[in-house]
Amino acid sequence: MKYLILFVFCLISTIRLEAKLFPVLDGDYVSYIDSTGAIIISGEFYPYFNKAKMNVNGKELADIVFEKSAYFSDGLAFVREPYRLFGLFSIWNEYKYINVYGEEVLSVTRPGYSAFSNSYAKFVLQTTPSQYGLIDKYGQRVSAMQRMKTDTGRVTVYYDRFFYISDFYEGKAIVLLADAKDEPYTYLSNDLWLSTKTFEEADIFSEGLAGVKIKGKWGYMNHDYDIEIRPQFDFATPFNEGFAKVMSDKYFGFIDKKGNYIIEPKYVKTGLLREGVVPVMVGEKWGLLDKDGKWLIQPQYYYLSNSYNGLIAFEKDGKYGFIDRNNKVVIYPEYDFVEDFDSGLAKVWADGELFYIDTKGNRIWTILDKSEHNSVLQDLYRNQ
Repeated sequence: MKYLILFVFCLISTIRLEAKLFPVLDGDYVSYIDSTGAIIISGEFYPYFNKAKMNVNGKELADIVFEKSAYFSDGLAFVREPYRLFGLFSIWNEYKYINVYGEEVLSVTRPGYSAFSNSYAKFVLQTTPSQYGLIDKYGQRVSAMQRMKTDTGRVTVYYDRFFYISDFYEGKAIVLLADAKDEPYTYLSNDLWLSTKTFEEADIFSEGLAGVKIKGKWGYMNHDYDIEIRPQFDFATPFNEGFAKVMSDKYFGFIDKKGNYIIEPKYVKTGLLREGVVPVMVGEKWGLLDKDGKWLIQPQYYYLSNSYNGLIAFEKDGKYGFIDRNNKVVIYPEYDFVEDFDSGLAKVWADGELFYIDTKGNRIWTILDKSEHNSVLQDLYRNQ
């Protein structure tokens, strides 16, 4: 019986780690909900977010944008929590990483820390010029290492600050060690060793390949830094589902991992190829292609998004809703604007309110009601 209980506990823990949690305003604080709207973590947390506004079809909409560090990554999220004197009033904020149970895992002394990625998080050392350091999950600062050849032999050089460092993808992060070189970018492996290969520009690894710019053109290399697809493109994006979006002579198309075009570069604008479909623009209208370049939906919309959770956002008569790949309306166009679905939820605006809906169009959580929406806009006006 005890082994069964342990198995169930591990299963529940795994499910919670894998399911995405969404930070939401909950009274004076922030809670984390799942895709059903159930509160999973509550407390006196203040993950970092920004207030913003945008103009869509002549309507001003207020937005709440949580920073990336507020979301869970590597099982941790970065928050601030007020320290209360005698439990009555706050006198400063404590900065910490919490786990998916809302428990403190790591405390730090200041803001400016990123989400964890492959067991490392970056933090701001200075703002002008921007420089960053790295910590591990114990809060210890770590240094990158590089083997350099000198006249007297090979030596190990240590770097503890970077002008730029990306998240880790497939065990590697893009790093900028200096800000004035012809080929300033290189890669840092998860074992903290820096590659001696350098590039004019570089992109993240995805599905075993990374885009790199060599002599003014983009190609793709593998994890051994060997070129797999020769540099020939004006622009390139990471691979997704076996395909990558590239630009040639100002037009976009899609290639496979051998560098062969599956969709010829003849479109001025396209989305991303996701879930086997890609939105493309012809003239002023958007349609939908499958991965073989065949039309699923002829160009007829002024807006189409990428496909997420099997749904594609579209606009009709100034209102937004969602269709599927067969052009069937799944969620009626009644919103002033929508974002793509992410792990079962989409952020939408309607009648001066901002809220989450699920894939059936049910309201899950109100982020800003009408009064709060107007208050945010007025606050932004005052700070202009």
